[in-house]
Amino acid sequence: MTEPERYRLDGGTEVVRRRGSLLLVARGSGRTVRVSPVAADLLPLLQSGAPFDELSGRLRALHPSAGVVEPKLRAFLRTLGSAGLLHGQEEARRARGRRYPLFAADACARVIARPLRALLPGRVAPALAGAMAMASLALVAQLCVEGRLPGLRELAEHLHWAGLSLFAFVVVPVHELAHAVACRLGGIPAGQFGIVLHGGIVPGPYVDTSRSYLLADRWRRFAIPAAGPFVNLLAAGIVAAVLLYAAPPADCVPALDTLLFACLLFVYFDTNPLTASDGSHCIEALLEDELARRHALLPRSRLPTTADARAALRYRACAAAHLVLSLALFYLWAS
Repeated sequence: MTEPERYRLDGGTEVVRRRGSLLLVARGSGRTVRVSPVAADLLPLLQSGAPFDELSGRLRALHPSAGVVEPKLRAFLRTLGSAGLLHGQEEARRARGRRYPLFAADACARVIARPLRALLPGRVAPALAGAMAMASLALVAQLCVEGRLPGLRELAEHLHWAGLSLFAFVVVPVHELAHAVACRLGGIPAGQFGIVLHGGIVPGPYVDTSRSYLLADRWRRFAIPAAGPFVNLLAAGIVAAVLLYAAPPADCVPALDTLLFACLLFVYFDTNPLTASDGSHCIEALLEDELARRHALLPRSRLPTTADARAALRYRACAAAHLVLSLALFYLWAS
């Protein structure tokens, strides 16, 4: 592949300082690249546009002891290009999927967030959310201990259309709306609600939360992706409570079992750090590195100079812990 004549930052690129780090952010997608002090010396040239030879010459002039700079410079420019930060090099859409916006989610999110902010000020909201999540886990565990949670194979073989419909048309939209409400609670507007074709084929809803980079507090950025899996887990807890204490009619139990199965399964998939999921975005927010998943999946020898090796290592630890816990839970459920 031939190199472009000049490398120039895209017009939608914003420079943000956060916790002593210098970040380049693509306003349209929210993709972020941390810039090292050495790479920061290139920003004036990249903002106006410069050929590769001029960029490498600038590095050699400012850092004569750096040795061979060309491979590291190419890796840095590839990172910028893959994040959609270079003019003419859009971020690969195949991984993100093709998006079809339908309507603005912010108006609805603002209506819901206003009373929540008034009723749950300060740290009350995250404490309450944590308590509700633990209660949901306890209810599902009680259902399992009492032997009233059908086996994984049995559930997969006897899926009920009503349970699947409730999940698709109630839980999933509320999941996406929760992302928008979390944006508003954090103090930023939510974007469009629409349909995304994953891999260009599989449809699913989405809410644009790309402006979360505006939040300096990592916990507020964490709350935006975490709101979705929280809704799935809360729905699973509600279904478990109904099965345990409401004595539903026998003909409703298969639908509730299917709904519980779908909620729990999507809690797993939506928190899987190995994919670009809400879980991966949660970890990246806490690590202050929006490319931590991508870097964690690379061998150490291929990490770009902009990568935080410690963040990549911590991300791998989180992914390993999620995998071990998930395998243990699925083994117990399937046995």
